[in-house]
Amino acid sequence: MDVDLQLYFADALRIVVGFVFLLSSSSKVRRPAEFARMVMDYRVLPPLASQAFAYVLIPTEVFLGLAFLSGRLWGVALWLAIGVLMLFLAAVGINLRRGRKVACGCFGRADERLSGRTLARLLLLLAALVAVGGYSVIHPGRFPVSPSSLTLPYLVHVLVFAVFLMVLAAWALSAPELFRVLRARRG
Repeated sequence: MDVDLQLYFADALRIVVGFVFLLSSSSKVRRPAEFARMVMDYRVLPPLASQAFAYVLIPTEVFLGLAFLSGRLWGVALWLAIGVLMLFLAAVGINLRRGRKVACGCFGRADERLSGRTLARLLLLLAALVAVGGYSVIHPGRFPVSPSSLTLPYLVHVLVFAVFLMVLAAWALSAPELFRVLRARRG
């Protein structure tokens, strides 16, 4: 199968986004009440609406992860994921503007506080979704690669590239701390 680099990139980004949504939902599925409390702590919606949003968000994230990883219903998932990330950006932005140091709730964790890094992570995911959507508009019918035309070498290449992109993003998000450590060692 003759595939261009853009297609590899778009498929790898689709897999990265799917993995992130599945990973994010995994701890929320195990502890939904704890996650609902974290959403209520954002104080963007009334308590009952926050709780309902949290309980709807959990299966939504599972759906998004599975849709992006499988390539099935990915078009619906694309728009839904963009909407979800826009809501996250709004909620995080509101709380950062208020100066509140609430638990992020990202990946269901209560130990990480909202920060600029939270915004950067959301913007990276949003950029990945825009890139995937853009490729699909420019090349209709070529993306995602249909299961009948998937080959093992293509799948391996895309998975390796997806892992590379995740490591690169994690490094980029950790760069400020890395620079602080390096500066401290020199001083």
